[in-house]
Amino acid sequence: HLRHQDGPAGRVMFRRNKKAERHFEHLLDEGGIPSFPNAVADAIQQVASPDVDLGEVAETISMDPKLTVAVLKLANSPSFAPRSPIRSVHQAAVLLGRNQLEALLIASGVGDAIPPRPAPGYSPATFWLTSATRAAAAAGMAARLDPAAQYEQFTAALLQDMAQPILVHNDASYAQVLLEHGESHAELVAKEEEHLGWTHPEIGELLGGQWGLPDGLTESISVHHDQSVPGYEIAQWASLIELPEPDLELLTADAERRLGVADPEAVPAVIGEAMDRASEIAAIFN
Repeated sequence: HLRHQDGPAGRVMFRRNKKAERHFEHLLDEGGIPSFPNAVADAIQQVASPDVDLGEVAETISMDPKLTVAVLKLANSPSFAPRSPIRSVHQAAVLLGRNQLEALLIASGVGDAIPPRPAPGYSPATFWLTSATRAAAAAGMAARLDPAAQYEQFTAALLQDMAQPILVHNDASYAQVLLEHGESHAELVAKEEEHLGWTHPEIGELLGGQWGLPDGLTESISVHHDQSVPGYEIAQWASLIELPEPDLELLTADAERRLGVADPEAVPAVIGEAMDRASEIAAIFN
């Protein structure tokens, strides 16, 4: 489950890369990092408190109509399919609990902060469809392996590439690397390291720290392409999903080796359900 931090000030990267830190500071200085929505930040700060009153968190969310709509859409999205529709934020807080509500808040806030504009080599529609497919698959796999973590795994997979839209609009060098190598995520990370000396997962971790997101989430973003780092296996597995045709053989082998999934029909079922649900989820953000 995601761990909390006391705040972004003075935070050190999970796996420190000074080039990434310097570049992130440059983006901050140039105004290239969007602000996190105030209503979301306030609600996340509340929900992170050990003695949180979820009723008060619901009141904070309800004061912002846009955030309210986003949270309710996510809570009722096909990845979670509640037995009966969740019609109010107060109902969501009661039914979901602290960790799940926080995960939906974070997803809503990041979705609102990410630039919606297209750019050469970057399509918002494609970005959100891929992210939504991974998120739905992570939630579906968690439902089989760790049901209490469905919402957190959903958010971790959804936000893996959240730095890309910000980088592509504020960094010409990165935009060129993405344009040339963005079709394969595995190749993209290697080319980022080769040409830039840092990667979008590393910038994503710093971005999460700037926005005050939980340590566990930012660490998951940082290592989502590094299968050697333990503790983030479900979201890492979801990061292997490429569209339009996921490699089921690769995904099945990885699920068996790292997640202990022995049923040969499990992965095709999870991926099929995720692809069926992804368009509706992506529409919430795009």
